[in-house]
Amino acid sequence: METKRIYIGNLDPSVDEYAVIKLFEPFGKIVVFDFMFFLHGPKKGQPRGYCFLEYEKKPEALTAISALNGKRIKGRPLVVSSANKNTLPSSEEGGGKHHRSYMHRPTSFGLLRNQKMTQSKSTDAKILAIEQKLAALQKPAQSSSTDTPSSLASSSSSSLPHSSQTRRYRPY
Repeated sequence: METKRIYIGNLDPSVDEYAVIKLFEPFGKIVVFDFMFFLHGPKKGQPRGYCFLEYEKKPEALTAISALNGKRIKGRPLVVSSANKNTLPSSEEGGGKHHRSYMHRPTSFGLLRNQKMTQSKSTDAKILAIEQKLAALQKPAQSSSTDTPSSLASSSSSSLPHSSQTRRYRPY
């Protein structure tokens, strides 16, 4: 059993990564921190209520376990114990993949940033921006076509469907 790695469970949903790190920091140097989130379903992006933490030395982990197991945070008693394969829920088990990098999981900051970006750039706004770019690209091509007679340009563009959105290409 690896006693440097500990399981922290029964976390209130409002407790974030920063709070957990600040709570466990005084006991030693934290080398790995895995805060678990729902990856699918209606709770996607929300905390699962547990995390894993690994200290640099075994005595640091043992001190944290004895000091914080049962301590009430936001009205809930923490469950702090040595992490082992039986600590993981059955949905997380399989293939021996008990340690996943925290770099690929959403953080509170990342979720807020993505939410603001999706709210500020709706699909309509994206389409409008693309249309404006397209119109800006078409203007120089249309203004540089002065070497062709205007009657020829108007007759050729009127026969094309959607003539206002048709690009004119000139050979080099």
